[in-house]
Amino acid sequence: MNITINFGGFYESHHGYIIDNAVAYEIGAIDPDTGEIDHDKLYDFNDWDSVAIDYAQQWLEMLNSELDTEFRFISLYRPRQYNFSTDTITAHVEPNDLLKVFKAIKENDLKSDVFRIIRDRTTSCDGYAAFYRYGDIFEKENHHFLIEFMIDALLDAFNESYPFIKEDYYPSVTIDLPETES
Repeated sequence: MNITINFGGFYESHHGYIIDNAVAYEIGAIDPDTGEIDHDKLYDFNDWDSVAIDYAQQWLEMLNSELDTEFRFISLYRPRQYNFSTDTITAHVEPNDLLKVFKAIKENDLKSDVFRIIRDRTTSCDGYAAFYRYGDIFEKENHHFLIEFMIDALLDAFNESYPFIKEDYYPSVTIDLPETES
């Protein structure tokens, strides 16, 4: 089963901050004395999609490590504009990994959080028209949504302790930059 993982995206997020700093560090755009970034030099960097994909793959590996799962990275969705959506990861999930997600929900006492997320996503409000009703999420053909909402609850719970969203984590993020011709 393929699912969408709402990891927070890159626009105005910790993830964006991390990759900006990691790239600046790799290309020498950080002043070693002040820590200030040379934004002109960073602006000239032109392979952000590769960096974002590399980061998303590493992020998914960290999530797999945290949950003891083997989600397989398929793609990174990057919207053309960020006014209606943000970056998401598409991953393939095997049935045995679903059991591990259920176990993590139970161990972290997040059942009520999952139900709150389902209610929020299936309730229309000003500016948002829900496509599915609450009960629809529990139908077999919509189980991918249930898994996505469970992962959302887990990510919310990991918010403060999850290494890839801490601002000071960027020096240990490995960014594979493309070779440039000299």
